[in-house]
Amino acid sequence: MTAGRSLAMAGEGNECMVREVVGSTWASTRLREMGFVERARIKVLKIDGRGIIVGVNGTRFALSMGLASRVMLY
Repeated sequence: MTAGRSLAMAGEGNECMVREVVGSTWASTRLREMGFVERARIKVLKIDGRGIIVGVNGTRFALSMGLASRVMLY
């Protein structure tokens, strides 16, 4: 895994930029298809203990912390 901060570690209300999505599984591919691509801007809308709700390109997504940990940030 690439060293750095993942989306799972971002704070609520933060605006972030995607550095990369790690992994080559179907889940990583699906994240890229949903818009989690290099330099995409993300706003963290809500975090609870099990998941995270983010806004990407005008669309809201709910991700598990496991999926969010695949999205690496600048």
